[in-house]
Amino acid sequence: IYVAGGGDGKTSHKLAKYNAAGVLQWTFSGNLTTPSWSFGTSYGGWVVEKQTGKIFLGQGVINPGGSRVVRLNASGVFDNFITSASSNFSENWKMIWSCNNGQPQILIGGGTTASSNSIGICTPPLTSVDSRNITGSTAFYQDIADMIIDPLNNDMYSLFSTGIIPLNNRIYKHAYPYTASTAAWNTASGYQVLNEIRNRPYLASNAFGDNENSANILAVNSQYLFYWDGKHLKAF
Repeated sequence: IYVAGGGDGKTSHKLAKYNAAGVLQWTFSGNLTTPSWSFGTSYGGWVVEKQTGKIFLGQGVINPGGSRVVRLNASGVFDNFITSASSNFSENWKMIWSCNNGQPQILIGGGTTASSNSIGICTPPLTSVDSRNITGSTAFYQDIADMIIDPLNNDMYSLFSTGIIPLNNRIYKHAYPYTASTAAWNTASGYQVLNEIRNRPYLASNAFGDNENSANILAVNSQYLFYWDGKHLKAF
């Protein structure tokens, strides 16, 4: 079991690993000196590679510049993998591992103030992040707050939390390879609960906004996409 939290929520937070008996194995402090990097800046996304136990950690928002992803080995030690920064993808709110029919990749839901991109694709050992627009809108600030992959067919569902009113609280379904042209449909969630970079109201304010922009709302099975925001439950 992996648990993220702690720190001050503004510049960094920590990641801890527990075994199946609930015994703490190690805690990563959230900070690196060389290269200079901190896990967080409004709480970044993270994901575990199930085959190896390696952990990928992102940075919530880095402006100017770009959010970078680092990798820890199964012992919680930085193993020198770090992605390149790009202003075209400066925010990282959600990371998910996709088997992608035997060619694994990491999908990053985020956004930027410098382009209309909202997802990034990282395929280690490559250190580049392929960022792209998936809505067809040319507006900036297209932040994804939550996303999920259907393991049967690799369809991706994403939920937007953005200052762009037509996109805010809107759900998209995309087929691989997740571009604007592979959108199957999009629809309003029906609830105005998400508010860009203010989705953790219990966190202290910081230089980039009130808190951060991720959410845990979506789930999927073979028949339905489920939406649950803590108050509203809905099946699509």
